[in-house]
Amino acid sequence: GARQEVTVLEQHAAVLLATSAERQLAESEAQSKIDELEASLSELKSLEAEQEAALQSAQAEVASLKDASSSDAAAVAETPVSYTHLRAHETPEHLVCRLLLEKKKKKKKS
Repeated sequence: GARQEVTVLEQHAAVLLATSAERQLAESEAQSKIDELEASLSELKSLEAEQEAALQSAQAEVASLKDASSSDAAAVAETPVSYTHLRAHETPEHLVCRLLLEKKKKKKKS
């Protein structure tokens, strides 16, 4: 009887030890996963901060370019240019339109 009880208790102890080892392993794996997720979250937060900084920089650059282009446009609008200068920058589309208009004017004069 006593020997059987000791054997049963030893078996229970072995089961408890195995269960405890399994639990420790599961807890260790869970902690590793938590650490991995925390590292990923930290990396994402860092990337988000970089993107926010890049966005703010781009917005500031756009605002600066808008200011510069509006002041450039005002300066250009006030500066007269010669007919030769205009012709020098004439695109093929402008050339076609100009020639058609000149042709139309010649027909009206005739």
